[in-house]
Amino acid sequence: MSALTGIQRPTLVSDFLHAGATCHPDREAVVCGSRRLTYAMLEAQTGCLRETFLDLGVKRGDRVAIEAGSTETTVIAVLATLTAGAIFVVVDPRKQSEARRAIRDESGPSILVTCRPDAGGSAGDLVQGRRGCRVARR
Repeated sequence: MSALTGIQRPTLVSDFLHAGATCHPDREAVVCGSRRLTYAMLEAQTGCLRETFLDLGVKRGDRVAIEAGSTETTVIAVLATLTAGAIFVVVDPRKQSEARRAIRDESGPSILVTCRPDAGGSAGDLVQGRRGCRVARR
């Protein structure tokens, strides 16, 4: 137990997210350019995307390929993958299409998360399938 917060020390990613959202809901957790997410927003968006993954049949140990660049969407997708018990594979969207395809084929993901940073897509767009963002079974 932490002497500072009075809560049990987090042991899982989901525990860490919940502790941050509980203790500091309005503090910034992720800053990416002009976009900012508080701990409460991060926990909510991670949970929503995690549920989408589970609805698509992601199981413990499955791989999730994430192709979203250096954005807050990647952070949320990685956290959602971990809290679903899956393994994340980050694919750099700046790589040649053949290199991206080879990484995806070799890693064997059960789903692919894509979000074009140039389209201004966000994690909320992932779940809704808007603005160049998509979560799909492979």
